This record gives sequence, structure tokens and C-alpha cells, in this order.
Amino acid sequence: MTHCSTCQGVIGHVDERLKAFEKNNPDYLNKVNSLLQKESCSPYRGSSEVRHILYALVNDYGLEEIKKRVTKKLTNLKCAAFYGCYLLRGQNMPLDDPFKPEAMENVFRAVGATPIYYQGRTKCCGWPLSSYATVQSFQMAGKNISEAIEAGANCLVTPCPLCHLNLDSRQPEVEKTIGRSLGLPVLHLPQLIALALGVSPKELGLQRHIVSTKPVLEKLGF
Repeated sequence: MTHCSTCQGVIGHVDERLKAFEKNNPDYLNKVNSLLQKESCSPYRGSSEVRHILYALVNDYGLEEIKKRVTKKLTNLKCAAFYGCYLLRGQNMPLDDPFKPEAMENVFRAVGATPIYYQGRTKCCGWPLSSYATVQSFQMAGKNISEAIEAGANCLVTPCPLCHLNLDSRQPEVEKTIGRSLGLPVLHLPQLIALALGVSPKELGLQRHIVSTKPVLEKLGF
């Protein structure tokens, strides 16, 4: 299980390729396993699936089970999902519609929050460009955040820590780049769910975000 969209895309894609090699090119798989053996690693057996935490929760654990464990409904909180690009397109994963996904919005409903829809929710956060095209990266992030604000969101929620990095920790730089004040809190998906399950904001490190999460906590009565 991963909690990172990029990890899901890379590891999931490798898993798909190796399973295909197991059927169609066993010599190649044997070569891979011989390299693993040299590193004292277990051989690849193709006996497990690579699953992002979002889809482990929705498809394996189940929304009804989440609902049963909610001790603090996130009523009045308007959440804008930010799927990013990699989670939905990194591999053959028919668990959601890559153009009109609903998994995160269904999680929001399960914990009592209101989903907000906006155009940028399935677009790139700009992180992959940030090391060599920083201005363009921040422009992309700024456009996505601005659209969520205009749609009425109280916060962005992302299942990807790299999206979180570009949208939260670099938001002050994004503001300078686009010439607009934003101030939209960004939560990682497990943080949002944990709040509904009764975990304290301090335990979740919400005080350590770059963009203050106080507006979110005030909405929820913390």
C-alpha cells in the first residue's frame, strides 16, 4: 500500500510489467530476480497488488466501514479534491474514471464533508516541473488553487505528498509568482480522515503546515 501517487504510478507500473514478463518473457523475470538475489532481496513472485491508500480505503476497506468509525463529522467543511495527474494515469488501474473520478469525493461524503468540484482537480500540480521550470510550475499550482477558491473550497485535500509539497509548502512562492494572495489550507487525505476518526490536530501535525490550517479547524470547532 502506498500513500504517494508517484510511488503508486512507478511501483504499480513495474508490477504490471513484471507480471506480463512472468507470462510472456520468463527469462527477463529470471534476470530481474537474479539481480534481486545479489542484493539479498526476496524474489519477485507477483503475488500481491500495489494499491494506493485512497483505493485501499474505498474499494477494500469500504466507505460504510469508514462511516461507522466517524466520531466527529466534518460538517460545514467544503473540500476540494486534488487528485493530481499520476494517480489516475500512471498504470492500468480501472478503479476510478481518470477524467471524472469520484473516490475522494465519496470519502468526503463518508466523513460528513461537502465535496467541491472544479476544473483543476485532475490536473498536474506542477511539481514535476519545479526543478527546471519553476515559474511555470508555480503558475500551474496557482491556477489550480485559485480555481478551488473560486469554487468555494475551504481547503484542498490531496492523496499525494508531492502535490502537497507544491500546493502547501510552496504556496507563498506561488502567490508571489501569480501576484495574488491565496491562503488555502492543504490537507493530506489521511489527515482529513483521521480528524473525522477523532485524532487530534496536533497528533496529525496540522500546526506544521506552511499555510495555516486554523480556518479548517475553526470550521470544525477545534
